[in-house]
Amino acid sequence: IKGGASTRDGDVNGTDLASLLDFKRAITNDPFGAMSSWNTNTHLCRWKGVTCDQRAHRVVALDLVGQTLTGQISHSLGNMSYLTSLSLPDNLLSGRVPPQLGNLRKLVFLDLSGNSLQGIIPEALINCTRLRTMDVSRNNLVGDITPNIAHHNNLRNMHHHSNNLTGIIPPEIGNITSLNTVILQGNMLEGSIPEELGKLSNMSYLLLGGNRLSGRIPEVLFNLSHIQEIALPLNMLHGPLPSDLGNFIPNLQQLYLGGNMLGGHIPDSLGNATELQWLDLSYNQGFTGRIPPSLGKLRKIEKLGLDMNILEARDSWVWEFLD
Repeated sequence: IKGGASTRDGDVNGTDLASLLDFKRAITNDPFGAMSSWNTNTHLCRWKGVTCDQRAHRVVALDLVGQTLTGQISHSLGNMSYLTSLSLPDNLLSGRVPPQLGNLRKLVFLDLSGNSLQGIIPEALINCTRLRTMDVSRNNLVGDITPNIAHHNNLRNMHHHSNNLTGIIPPEIGNITSLNTVILQGNMLEGSIPEELGKLSNMSYLLLGGNRLSGRIPEVLFNLSHIQEIALPLNMLHGPLPSDLGNFIPNLQQLYLGGNMLGGHIPDSLGNATELQWLDLSYNQGFTGRIPPSLGKLRKIEKLGLDMNILEARDSWVWEFLD
């Protein structure tokens, strides 16, 4: 039952009603009147942004996207035990993420992105073991990513980018074999990229750029046969690229490694990654030798960034890859 649906509404659940009214009270500005229907004269299953289960008449989803809501997220939402989806992105919400959200054992989808939330990501969220999508990106969150994140063993999409997260990338993420998307870019994460990420055989997108990561790029990342995008720019990664880099990534479309301290020769095998559309190795100042003619096999390439390196072009044959 969605807000405004023409159906028999059934009895109002007192816990859901109290929780939603608490949420409304914690909102200090609602410029578009998104919650103008939220009153006891209207059945809560008809409130804007509220979805109810037809049989149990319990709230299963709260969806208030882009309403410019100002205020804080009420901890009372943690009492809504039937909630499977909580979507509050692109508002002006501030304060902390309530630890009480960890009580939502049926939660599958959590999107708090694009707000001004502060503090840490509550450890209690690991109790939401059914989560498939967790998006807390584009906030002001701080602290570490807990090693206990591996409790999210159904997680497919992990979006923690554009915050102020510190510490390391927990190797335990490699145990969440359901992961398809890992986006941690735009934080202050340190240390090396865990080898354990190479166990994520279902992963399509790995975006770790704009952190303070160091060490070598684990070669196992280039064995992920489903990977479509690897973006590791603007870190402090060093070392050569594996010579067989392009042999085991048949679906890779975008490879961003610019702004690091990588060096050595550009692998000839990159020409075998025939789905590549964007290849950026610029601003490493360490790649040497000639540009492999095999790059000419990349018929789908749209952007090729090789500037600010130490590549040589002494003869016209060096430009064979452009033919």
